Amino acid sequence: MKEIKENPLPYYFNNLTWAEAGEIVKENPLLLLPMGTVEPHGPHGPLNTDLVISSETSIRAAKKLRKMGMETFILPSINYAVANYASCFPGSISISENAFRFLVEDICLALINQGFNKIFIINNHFEPEHVKLIYSIIDNICKITGVQICYLDLTRKDRAELLGEEFRSGECHAGSYETSLVMAADLNLVRENIKKSLPYVPINLVEVIDKGMKDFKQMGLKEAYCGSPAQASVEEGNRLYETIVDLIVDSATKYKQGSYTDEPGFYGNINK
Repeated sequence: MKEIKENPLPYYFNNLTWAEAGEIVKENPLLLLPMGTVEPHGPHGPLNTDLVISSETSIRAAKKLRKMGMETFILPSINYAVANYASCFPGSISISENAFRFLVEDICLALINQGFNKIFIINNHFEPEHVKLIYSIIDNICKITGVQICYLDLTRKDRAELLGEEFRSGECHAGSYETSLVMAADLNLVRENIKKSLPYVPINLVEVIDKGMKDFKQMGLKEAYCGSPAQASVEEGNRLYETIVDLIVDSATKYKQGSYTDEPGFYGNINK
């Protein structure tokens, strides 16, 4: 008789049976919703960099929250997003704002209608139109259901201060920040021989976006990266994950207690 091994990742929502889902809804669990996209991240990083980071963040956060006694599950991820800035490079897959809105709203409404009303969006794709859309979706769901969706915006200044000089500088598309996080999640995903030879590209994304540029090549990201990917390391990635997970744990605790409030960061400033 074949041995049935214990599931090593019991916190994935889609590993539950329908009967188990019906039981855990009574416990009002926290559901993490990882988001990413498919777009170029330099000649060294995978197209799904943002999702790798969101997924790894969700795993680490779920482990820590469960150790604290907070029932937490990770929802199936959303792999596509509005990603127009990188569409000039091969491999980029951008969907329309309406497609993204309908998908996220339908997922959240389906869960809320069953009684799952603690949903925490984990997003690491910071294209302004995408982040603004997340806020718009959250507002709309709240108007329809009265349920507040939680979203930790890492582009807020006080949080950016904790995530290293490159992130603070805005030179962080496939640079040391993102590459370190991918390496700490799965070292095999980064082309090390290419990464270590890449020169520093000093382009502040906040500044060029503020000038109205919406195309990576126009911005000067000739190889779809800025910052210093050559400086990336597993150690730095693990340090960053610790910081991000601590921020998630703090927000999740307040969210479960009903005292969570937040303000948009730069990319989420809908009045900008």
